[in-house]
Amino acid sequence: MQDGKVVEVWANGSMLKVHSGSTVSVVELLGDEGAIEVGDTLKGNWTALGGETIWRGSECFDAFIQDYG
Repeated sequence: MQDGKVVEVWANGSMLKVHSGSTVSVVELLGDEGAIEVGDTLKGNWTALGGETIWRGSECFDAFIQDYG
């Protein structure tokens, strides 16, 4: 897992753009919409496509990694 910083949030908090190193990932939250904000640091596998668990500290969130580049 790698650290990632949330740089953009849209669609009522259900969509995130996360920057990790040289990777930018588009992430859809599956539940907990609005719980994550711009500037939050998350841990996750940002190059995996599909369903993943992402973490903010000890909190876990179900997410779907839609794209990365």
